[in-house]
Amino acid sequence: MAKLLRANLSRLWKSRIFYVGLIFMLLLNVFLVIDGWNFGRQGYPEPLEDMLFQNCIIIGFVSAVVVGMFLGTEYSDGTIRIGSLTSFSHITADPIIREKIGVLG
Repeated sequence: MAKLLRANLSRLWKSRIFYVGLIFMLLLNVFLVIDGWNFGRQGYPEPLEDMLFQNCIIIGFVSAVVVGMFLGTEYSDGTIRIGSLTSFSHITADPIIREKIGVLG
């Protein structure tokens, strides 16, 4: 299991979409903090918590895109199907399971 996790993390670090999402979120956060600071200078003070946590919903959307792209690649490569079938070999050897789930037979 540790080897699978290490392999998936190394694949994530090599992914371009991961870095694009990371840079996008960083630049968005910097922009929102600078924008809030400028509003404060103009007489419209904004609390620091609002400046830092304005982009929480954006983080959810960007994370959904990154996870969707990553899982789509994993599924198209067959890693998800193969990994789950080989991890539970003692279950797949059971005759009742083989009868009910055709892909194991």
